[in-house]
Amino acid sequence: EEEEKGKGKEKEKEKHKTKKGREGGFRVVFVNCMKLKCSSSLFRVFLDGLIEEDNSCLSNISDELLKKGQKKSKYAIEALRSLCHMPEFEEGNEEKEGRKEGKKDDDKNRPMTILVADEIDILLTNMSEKNLKVLYQFFELPAMKRSTISVAGISNALDLPKRLLPRLKRSGIEPLQLHFGPYNASQITAIINERLSRLNQTQEIFAPAAIELLSKKVVVGGGDARDALDKCRRIFQVMANKGQTQRIEVRDVHTILKAQESDVVDRITHLTLHQKISLFVLCCFWEKKIKESAKRGGGSLSAAEALDEYKSFCAKKNISGADTTLFHQSLECLETNALIQFCTPGKKTQSGGIGSVSSIAGMKMRVVVDMEDVDFALSENMFKKEK
Repeated sequence: EEEEKGKGKEKEKEKHKTKKGREGGFRVVFVNCMKLKCSSSLFRVFLDGLIEEDNSCLSNISDELLKKGQKKSKYAIEALRSLCHMPEFEEGNEEKEGRKEGKKDDDKNRPMTILVADEIDILLTNMSEKNLKVLYQFFELPAMKRSTISVAGISNALDLPKRLLPRLKRSGIEPLQLHFGPYNASQITAIINERLSRLNQTQEIFAPAAIELLSKKVVVGGGDARDALDKCRRIFQVMANKGQTQRIEVRDVHTILKAQESDVVDRITHLTLHQKISLFVLCCFWEKKIKESAKRGGGSLSAAEALDEYKSFCAKKNISGADTTLFHQSLECLETNALIQFCTPGKKTQSGGIGSVSSIAGMKMRVVVDMEDVDFALSENMFKKEK
């Protein structure tokens, strides 16, 4: 299965996983390849997962082979075959020409095992022969003699089999591709409304037109349901931090999504915690003291006042490490990222800094970014502004 992100794969996986309990007759083992230490450990992880799923299969394997399979990857496939009761028959073996009727009946009674490898394309981050071999061996499992194994690989690379597994195609065992296409706007709207209905809110959180706008924006970006829900969450956090309790309208969604697309937001989100706190404190001062003045850029902020507020904020939130030196360094970083501007720069040091720590008290500065960008980037609960 070759999939795209946010197209409902997790829901589909869980549905088929629980199907075992309802209908019986097969075992399902899931492995997320992102969690593998190396590609060769794939079959060892499947081996352990199968035993955990159904330990009755241990009667099909010798203790010696099991120990080898759990320790060394090269024995893991053989151990998997034994656990799934898949005996090999050599060329010329009499049973290969015509097994007894009892054997055929026994084949029908053997349970099927489904091995699912999620994020399988991560194995090809390093295009080594070793990684390719693991993928070949994985997809070849169903083609083995008397196989009781089916495999499914979930990938975000839609052309994975065609581009990276040509040998499977030549062998006539190319995997069947199931493409999960992107959601359309009406589907994303339905998903958002379903999630909102779980909140049991008496008051409408999003206006219908606001949800429709958000859905269309997400479709343009690829139709990822997770992206849609994340945007809803961020928009709600931004509005809550502003103290707004009324429903979110189209203009709110438009303004906040526009801010998200700004490179300023990207710069702010990559700041450290103390740098974010410093920016938040400066913005609070800027809004209180400067925004009320006749001209936005006509005033400046005192670093000494901001320092006291910075330390007070950290103490209130139980954040350690707040001191003058760290605040000074944070201000330098904010200036470097063009988020603030110094009006009275300190004396330059040999290292290019803005001066000694003791000079910070006399420094003046102003915020030079849009407050909407800051509100969106600092949407965590700790940065909720007091009314």
